[in-house]
Amino acid sequence: MHSHAKKYDAWFKTPFGTYANRLEKRLVFRYLGPVMGKKILDLGCGTGNYSLELARRGATVTAIDPSREMLALAREKARIEKLEITLVKGEAEKMPFEKKSFDAIVSVTACEFFKDIEMAVDEMTRVLKPTGKIVIGVINKWSLYGLEKKLESKFKESVYRKARFYSILELKKLFRVVRWDSTLFALPWMPEWMLTIFKKIDKPLAALLEPFGAFMVIEAKPKEK
Repeated sequence: MHSHAKKYDAWFKTPFGTYANRLEKRLVFRYLGPVMGKKILDLGCGTGNYSLELARRGATVTAIDPSREMLALAREKARIEKLEITLVKGEAEKMPFEKKSFDAIVSVTACEFFKDIEMAVDEMTRVLKPTGKIVIGVINKWSLYGLEKKLESKFKESVYRKARFYSILELKKLFRVVRWDSTLFALPWMPEWMLTIFKKIDKPLAALLEPFGAFMVIEAKPKEK
């Protein structure tokens, strides 16, 4: 039961997964800001990594994903932690929510798998309050990590075979970007002692090599109609 979802979830417990998750969350929540009492949509929630963290921080969380298997594991994890999260099966391109329902939308490593990114952006604009913000985290097309994943997917079965990675230039065409940054310059094959070194130098590397971090985050406003 939940075999694929559990395999996906297990990545976060690997040395690199733990390291990457910590850096990624730090950047996402820096852009998201305080969430206590806010209605937040986790778009493409997977097994609930961000949904759970948002609920822990006091947000009212609605999470949507097309995978029943992923949602089942997210529900199980929320039950164990006694966290209230509304979990919905659905597509980013046609969400079952009213207009102007959310104070913020968070979507992390999900845009890469949307069937129609333009439709998904229009839907985000529809369900977001006019004063709300969108925080998107993606695998950076211009990073060594992104290149490695795309090359790897050509030679062996991979979830990234059908994924579309984005550069900051492409994201700026899709969203009204307010600010952006990248993080994560280490690579998955690195031993733990190297990850410890990269932990200390990731911030200065991001300042020097902003467009090339493996994980890129944007803060955006709703599209103007």
